[in-house]
Amino acid sequence: MLAFALCLALFVWFGYLGLALLSLLHSRRNLLQNALLAPAIGSALLVVMTFWLSRAGLPVGQFAVALAVVLTVLASLVLWRIPPKFPTRRYLPFAATLVVAALITGRPMFEFGFQWVSIANDDMANYVLSARRFLQRGYDDKPTAEAIENNQSMPDYFYYVYHDTGARPGSDLLLAVVTKLTGLDGFKVFMPLIVSLHLVLITTATALACQHRFHRWPALLAMVLLTFSPLLTLGASLQLIAQVFGLSMLAAAALLLLRPLTPMPLRSSIRYGLLAGLVLSAAVIIYAEIVPFLFASLFVYLALCFLRDRSFRPATITPMLLAGLSTLLMLNRFAVEAAAYVLVQIGDGTKTHAQEIYLFPFFLLPTGLANFWGILPMREYPSNPWVLNLSIAFGGLLLALAFLASCWQSWRLQPAAVVCAIMFCLAGYLFIKRADYGLYKLAMFIQPFLLPTLVRAWLRFHGDIYPEQAQ
Repeated sequence: MLAFALCLALFVWFGYLGLALLSLLHSRRNLLQNALLAPAIGSALLVVMTFWLSRAGLPVGQFAVALAVVLTVLASLVLWRIPPKFPTRRYLPFAATLVVAALITGRPMFEFGFQWVSIANDDMANYVLSARRFLQRGYDDKPTAEAIENNQSMPDYFYYVYHDTGARPGSDLLLAVVTKLTGLDGFKVFMPLIVSLHLVLITTATALACQHRFHRWPALLAMVLLTFSPLLTLGASLQLIAQVFGLSMLAAAALLLLRPLTPMPLRSSIRYGLLAGLVLSAAVIIYAEIVPFLFASLFVYLALCFLRDRSFRPATITPMLLAGLSTLLMLNRFAVEAAAYVLVQIGDGTKTHAQEIYLFPFFLLPTGLANFWGILPMREYPSNPWVLNLSIAFGGLLLALAFLASCWQSWRLQPAAVVCAIMFCLAGYLFIKRADYGLYKLAMFIQPFLLPTLVRAWLRFHGDIYPEQAQ
């Protein structure tokens, strides 16, 4: 029970920090969307601050408590000085759905408590060991050759993981902070933390479906679909903490950057650029592999804006330019390290195996069409060939309709749809190349963007809910 309580407490804390920052830097025209976006903003702020202090040479164990107290106090002062208009009554159905999502994904916590380790993926062990190193050492503290040769400290090996490859340390740093704040071992807090980040991902993806204050019920429908998405839950169960956390940053960055190109006063542009820059910086620190999706989506979005409105003016992209500038300032030289790492990851994700040996063949097979929608479970198939064939055909039909919906809604400049369409195009390329691992990951990546897009397309097709002024 305490583990589940920690999961919810972390989610609420992230939301509290984020709500304060949104009160300072963001518009209040869509209060429900702000409430849904707040946990992603709060967690991004915490990661970026922790990253700066660690890069300055401070062990997380020395500053985690002070940082948490300072951020919470500052957030309280901001919320006292600028009282937010929190849409409590409208948010209640979403809160109830999030509790259901936490129960679905984190129900083993009621049986095993802090001893729950899910499938005990070796990724979890690596994240915990890395977090332990950040607790004890600053980011650039190099271990001695003697310590490495004599195998005196396994966490010290992760110095070379980050400095030789430019790997993203965001999830490790956040795990180190939570480990210090709770006083528990990293293995005990890992699952409560990843389930809380799973909730952050769901609520941020839901914010993409809430593009107007009248979109309450469509957004709630999107959240329900996200809650019961098998592949979204799989990412948390497989302990892919950087993926879960990083996708929430991609959703938040898409929401902030793929915005209507309307002129904005300079002061508002600066505030908006700082907020978007914070999220984009956090995305690079947490899961740099998703940044190419954002850049490609931004390029397509701007191209569509030009095609739809030939009076497009460069001045309207000032907030985007300020976001890029603030991102470079926040990341400093890490931006170069992350770029090199992403290039290596792109090569790994698109390569095929020699002699056609596939480790993740699920979406290279016809049954992958049914696996994608949860119609059939992976690795288990019905003995009746009619059931199998109908499941595959139905999954294929849904996929074709989903692709058409993403193209249609992209033309209508919906952020989730643009990202979704980019991922569909990449999926086709990966399928042709028989890149099993990249296709397997992409099937999970697309879920937070596909489901809000389908809700939007379905209701728009029926002419309901969405007022024209929301376009």
